[in-house]
Amino acid sequence: MRLIYYLIGDDEVKEEQKLTQNLPQNHLDKASEYQFISDKLRFLAGRNLLIEALDKMGKSLDSVYYDEKGKPHVEGISFSISHSERLVVLVLSDIADVGVDVEFIREIDVNELSAEFNEADQRRLKAANDVLDEFFQIWTAKESVMKADGRGFYLSPKKIQIDEEVAIVEDKNQKWFLQYINLATGYKTCVCSTIEPKVKVEQLRL
Repeated sequence: MRLIYYLIGDDEVKEEQKLTQNLPQNHLDKASEYQFISDKLRFLAGRNLLIEALDKMGKSLDSVYYDEKGKPHVEGISFSISHSERLVVLVLSDIADVGVDVEFIREIDVNELSAEFNEADQRRLKAANDVLDEFFQIWTAKESVMKADGRGFYLSPKKIQIDEEVAIVEDKNQKWFLQYINLATGYKTCVCSTIEPKVKVEQLRL
């Protein structure tokens, strides 16, 4: 199981030049649909991560196809991409289903957003010394599972029980193993997998 990440630099013009030089035209066309440069750069970074990862598995971007919901797939490989601010993360495996979520730790209304949490999550928040940090610890775990499960936000976060490094999706009684990874200061990252994850972490440098 591999995790590859990319940190987008502050010079957006230079970043766009680097991130577009190796992409085929159809992916450049898709990137041009983004209105904001920040969103465009995150998309481009994700595609560069896919190029790097798939190349080492003997595949290319041509093997990527999209389902009716617009979600990308590669036959025989489970992968997940997440981004927040300037950090873009890809995790993939050919032996297990995987998901990943990354969040930039920022000031939020914890009381409002934690309404999506179940009672056990609420107790964790109340007991936490750093409520904001604990919120994003819980949230990245839940969203990584929501992605790996395939239902995204159609799966209520309340239906996911988090216990240390294991998550259970109640309606399927599906167990997911969790691994929290520190990739960059100010971010939370969680990987989930149907097997206990042994994640090889790499940084893409262009």
